[in-house]
Amino acid sequence: DGILCGGPEQHFACNSCLEQHVTVAAEAELRLTRIREGRVYCPMHPRECQCPPYPDTDLARRLSAEAFDKYNRARIRLLEEQKAQELEQEMKDRLHAELTRLAQLDEEQRAVLHACRHIREEILTLKCPRCEQAFLDFDGCFALTCARCQCGFCGWCLKDC
Repeated sequence: DGILCGGPEQHFACNSCLEQHVTVAAEAELRLTRIREGRVYCPMHPRECQCPPYPDTDLARRLSAEAFDKYNRARIRLLEEQKAQELEQEMKDRLHAELTRLAQLDEEQRAVLHACRHIREEILTLKCPRCEQAFLDFDGCFALTCARCQCGFCGWCLKDC
């Protein structure tokens, strides 16, 4: 009982060897996993075989739960790293675009932007009177307790009690 690769040579791997091969691949360094995009190929790949990776469904049928779990965790770790890199690049791009936009503002536009920020952050944002921790809203009684400093205050007039 085993698996055939998808290449023209159709290399065979018994389930025991496949399990060992998948376990080694799952425990490989992240840079090696990245090269294979987290997938498992025929043991002869890429030197002698140019087959596609084994389908996950075939691996799930032939591997122990522990080996398949290691394989999945390795793939998830790779996907998390890729997503973190994408988000970091997106943040850099957004920051660059915002800095470019701000650099193009004249002095009057900067003053308006500053005034809008002051109104939004200092006037419209509800804050604890003691530590200035912002809070969104509340239900019922106006007697509130700050989650950060445990200050008791009035949610209506924002005075420290």
